[in-house]
This record gives sequence, C-alpha cells and structure tokens, in this order.
Amino acid sequence: MGNAKSKSLETKPKGSFGSVHGGEKCRPGYYINRSAVLYGGKPLNLMESELQNFKKLSGGYAKSNMRVFYQGEPMMGADPSTFIIVN
Repeated sequence: MGNAKSKSLETKPKGSFGSVHGGEKCRPGYYINRSAVLYGGKPLNLMESELQNFKKLSGGYAKSNMRVFYQGEPMMGADPSTFIIVN
C-alpha cells in the first residue's frame, strides 16, 4: 500500500506547461496584466491605450481599440470596431 501512495505523489501530469514567461514549455494564449499583454510568453508591442482596452476573444483572437490579433500577431486590415468571430 505504501508504494502506491508514494508513486502517485511522484507522478507529474503529462503535457504540463511551465511559466507564462518564455521558454519551450511556455503556456499558450494571451495573458494580460496592468503593464503588458503576453502571447505565448512574449510581450506584444502595444500602446498604452491598447493595453487598457485589450480583450481576449476565442480561438487565438484578441483585439485592442486599434488592432485585431491572431495568435499574438496583428491582422492587417482587420477593423477592431466591427471584428467578430463567426463559428
């Protein structure tokens, strides 16, 4: 019985991710705090007004008051005021 209990404590979940701050095991997705927006651990180059108005959407999309992003990259020609995700 003792072995089963200690063995389960030693097992780490497969596919676990590291921190939000870069590296090979960086967590995917957008992370927003007061001073930055990160995607996959890499900071997005945003203006102050964009940071204050940044919104995560679904499917890797996000938008600020000035731009639309897909997987951390700006989408040229996309209008954030009219951008919607259609399933």
